[in-house]
Amino acid sequence: SLDNSITFEDKKYTYKNSFEATFFRDNKGDGDGFYMWEFVRDDHEKMVSVVKWEGSPFEVYTSVVVSPERVTAYKA
Repeated sequence: SLDNSITFEDKKYTYKNSFEATFFRDNKGDGDGFYMWEFVRDDHEKMVSVVKWEGSPFEVYTSVVVSPERVTAYKA
């Protein structure tokens, strides 16, 4: 639900997106399925991702949102 949120380090993160995906190691086999839920802080500077691999416990990751104007890409 878009009304869901979590609290991390005393900050509220609001539900942004969720999906089911499949990871293929070396592009082979049937792949391993997982679910991901993404939450964004109200100031949009940080995110929390909750990942659930099939047969494994939940994993939680944090990330920092980088503004596109702070990124420079160079051609190899």
